[in-house]
Amino acid sequence: MFLHPLGLLALLGVPTIVGLHLFRRRFRPQRVSALFLWVDDDESLMAGRRREKLRTNASFWLEVLAALLLGLVFAGPRACGSGTAQHFVCVLDASASMGARDAQGTSARERAVRTVEQRIDDLPAGSRVTLIRSGSRPELLIGPAAFPGEAEAALASFDPTATRHDLAPAIALGLQLSGNSEVLVVTDRFEPERMPAEVELVSVGTPLANVALTHAERVREEDETGRLVERVLVTVTAFTPPGSAPVTRTLLVRAGETVLERRPITLEADQRRHFAIAVPPGTAAVRVEIDEDALPLDDQAFLAPAAARVVTIASSWTEPVARALGLSSPGGLAPLDRLLELTPELARATDPASAHLLLGSGERGSPTTWTLNLQADLGLE
Repeated sequence: MFLHPLGLLALLGVPTIVGLHLFRRRFRPQRVSALFLWVDDDESLMAGRRREKLRTNASFWLEVLAALLLGLVFAGPRACGSGTAQHFVCVLDASASMGARDAQGTSARERAVRTVEQRIDDLPAGSRVTLIRSGSRPELLIGPAAFPGEAEAALASFDPTATRHDLAPAIALGLQLSGNSEVLVVTDRFEPERMPAEVELVSVGTPLANVALTHAERVREEDETGRLVERVLVTVTAFTPPGSAPVTRTLLVRAGETVLERRPITLEADQRRHFAIAVPPGTAAVRVEIDEDALPLDDQAFLAPAAARVVTIASSWTEPVARALGLSSPGGLAPLDRLLELTPELARATDPASAHLLLGSGERGSPTTWTLNLQADLGLE
């Protein structure tokens, strides 16, 4: 089979060469008095109308071979079993779990890349490739209809770091680009019952025990005495097969080189445990980590300080009114000093127009300002 059958017309050069060697010009006999002027025989073969005996010397065979090779090159030969050019569409699972490594140190991501590279290498000549990276919003890794060499280069940049998600949007995009033809899905899951009939599923995953930080949060809240404190809230989950032995890990919380908490924890299969760890006020970024396992990506988290939610306040109330409402203390340094002391997350606004809360008697603030107006006369001077 040939990509360009018309290129076989170049093979007409073979009979042309043979014809040039068969038909050569004959010279008339010339009588000479002596042959000493011609020491060596010298034959000059030129094209003519009379057929001569074919002289199959090295030059002849090289010319024929060159014509044959040029004809085949122009025709573009292919192996008989290679089939026609294809549009190969593949969906790659970009879940972070694809980065998990087995006992030999090989990740599911590496096995997936090798699988796709082999499929690309086996494609017939002239084929095109489209690679789709799955996610909540799937995206093209390469394509649509890229050259195989470009697709193999793009595979090197495939970095699965997404949270667990449904593969359906990526599969739907693949079916659309392939014209509802075959789509290859490479993932670490094995869920054939969820795949359409046009999808070929290849699972490169292997069962591995994994302990992960499934939740990490830094909050500011009141303790039992009403004092505002900071805490780190952590959830650790064991993703292990049912019936497997308990796993033990060390939960470590530190700020820089200072260890704030070191706690050994033991989890049963599929068990989830929650922890609340106090953080001293003013602590900078905190790092939470557990012992590294098959999937290092979910074994650590960095938590910035909890942002203070400051509400700015402005007031046009007179001092007697504020004092009657219990918001100012007698002889206070500034109006509403008692309110500001009782509520640390309140601050005095420098400009009433920029305040979050305006206390007044009929005033109107900006469209983004909450206003509390007292309509009744309190009878205070």
